[in-house]
Amino acid sequence: QWMPRTADAEQYWFRHLAHEAFHLWGSQAYRYAEEAEWLSEAAAEYASLLVSRDLCVMSDEAIHRFIRDAEEACAPRLGTMPLRDSIAAGQSRNLYTCGVVLQKIVDDAARAAGTDIWSVWQTTYSRRRRPYTTADFIEAVRKYGLIRGGWRGTCRIGRCHPWHPGGYDPP
Repeated sequence: QWMPRTADAEQYWFRHLAHEAFHLWGSQAYRYAEEAEWLSEAAAEYASLLVSRDLCVMSDEAIHRFIRDAEEACAPRLGTMPLRDSIAAGQSRNLYTCGVVLQKIVDDAARAAGTDIWSVWQTTYSRRRRPYTTADFIEAVRKYGLIRGGWRGTCRIGRCHPWHPGGYDPP
């Protein structure tokens, strides 16, 4: 059903257009892996907020409110189960709510290091002969466990910079 034309409705449609445009870019940047869909959706959702801010469709205050609402929605929907299990249990909104919160955390860390999440996404997907994917990150977690595998995946992303010598770099 179409929404009445309001500023909120225009903002909503613009964000969704930006979200889907990010997927088009992402499909060129990395290979799809169903088990990693949450990261694709999370990145697209967060990118739509950044584009909305940069094009003055959403204010910083509106984005802050959006992320705060996502934080408040994430925990009750997750409960005590892992994100992937919550999606299988019918909580697919967690792809967006929990995911956008995670992307904000990564962006804040990147900004503290003197860059931003756009650079993280770009360098992450462009440093390997075959792009580094969320499936690679998940493979590391499965192989080494959450703490060690998550650390290895995070370190792998950290090696995505122009001065890294490259070559074979397993997850």
